Amino acid sequence: MGMGFEYSLRTLERGDSAAMAELDRQSPDTGAVAFSTIYLRDPYESLMLLHPGAIGVVATVADGAGIVGMGIMSQGRCNYESRLLPFAYLFSITVHPDYRRRGIASRIYSWLIDTARDASGDETIIIAGIQGGNEGSVRTARSWSTSLEQRAQTFMTPMRKRPYAGSRAYTVRKPEAVEWDTIARNQNAFYGGYDLYPPRTGTELRKLHGIDDTGDCIRQYLVAADSLNRPVAGLSITDEGSIEQMRFGKLPFALRAANRLLRVFPENGSMRRLPLRDLWFAPGHERAIRVLWETVRWDWRDQADLMMTFVDPGSPLAHTVPRSRFIPPGSGYVAIAAPSPPHEDRFLYHHS
Repeated sequence: MGMGFEYSLRTLERGDSAAMAELDRQSPDTGAVAFSTIYLRDPYESLMLLHPGAIGVVATVADGAGIVGMGIMSQGRCNYESRLLPFAYLFSITVHPDYRRRGIASRIYSWLIDTARDASGDETIIIAGIQGGNEGSVRTARSWSTSLEQRAQTFMTPMRKRPYAGSRAYTVRKPEAVEWDTIARNQNAFYGGYDLYPPRTGTELRKLHGIDDTGDCIRQYLVAADSLNRPVAGLSITDEGSIEQMRFGKLPFALRAANRLLRVFPENGSMRRLPLRDLWFAPGHERAIRVLWETVRWDWRDQADLMMTFVDPGSPLAHTVPRSRFIPPGSGYVAIAAPSPPHEDRFLYHHS
């Protein structure tokens, strides 16, 4: 292929589903863990279920190869330096291996950033998460970000094979209708020391964890209630495995060794992930996180193979979320484009 090939960018469309799936199949992530996506539903509809309101861009070439690059972003408002500012979280930046090192990824990032700032203003915070070991994405991020923070860890643990005994101190349950505003206040207060966190209202939390317009309910919120039945900890679950699965290629040595013992990765090479997000606990109730974590590990064992969450390694959650004895935390970066770098005395919220 010559260096002078031409490509163009356009908005991702519903009719791109088949091309999305093919691009993903041929372009596994190049980080420490190589993976691609197995779609169980229409890829475009899956994207919108997992990321409501997301906007995407695709790169196309005229040589018949179709879509050779893609990028997605979700938008909202987040806390940053004691202000509430618009943000855009960029993810799923993918370029076909035959077309890499030709500037396509940089153009995709530029398209997404320009689109976000055209919509929300020049103060829009741009965020992207990068898996450790993905040197190509790190190089590209340096071209557009103002700060590249190595402040991301992935905690992973397989589902339980034996029932969890539970706790006398806490009861795990779904929120009651009258509790959503209280839960939102508690969650927002917990993340008050974090930059990049998007504050939630009770109405927003209830809507996010309810049945959507398609009749799906892929998110569930759970709380740990104390002896007075007050919610003192909570988390959000996304049933990702019912929509898409991960196909794994290369694994680092530590994960290969753990898999020989735990059989986390099925023999067919695919895996159902169960992401947990927005974990919080009230002061003095750190143990409630373990109760929630272990309850989900058992109750969701038929829907997933592996549970995971992303944390700032310096945050309270990094010392509270139970760690697997056999699977070490994965490391990664948070790339940020902002008027000033994040303060070291504040934690980073992870949108992954």
